[in-house]
Amino acid sequence: MNGKTPQEISAEFAAMMLGGTVSYDPPPADSPLGRLEAYAEEHGEDAVTPEIVRLAREGKL
Repeated sequence: MNGKTPQEISAEFAAMMLGGTVSYDPPPADSPLGRLEAYAEEHGEDAVTPEIVRLAREGKL
């Protein structure tokens, strides 16, 4: 076996079928997810609301 859990194998297969990949590296700081992670680290996870996610996706966070 390769040491991966069934969930990891399923996620990688699903990503492959959708034309993507699963990354275990941290996201780039200038990406929407990187901005959300930085916001959550500074303000706490409970401060991440749908509005904050929208702002991060639009590049306004």
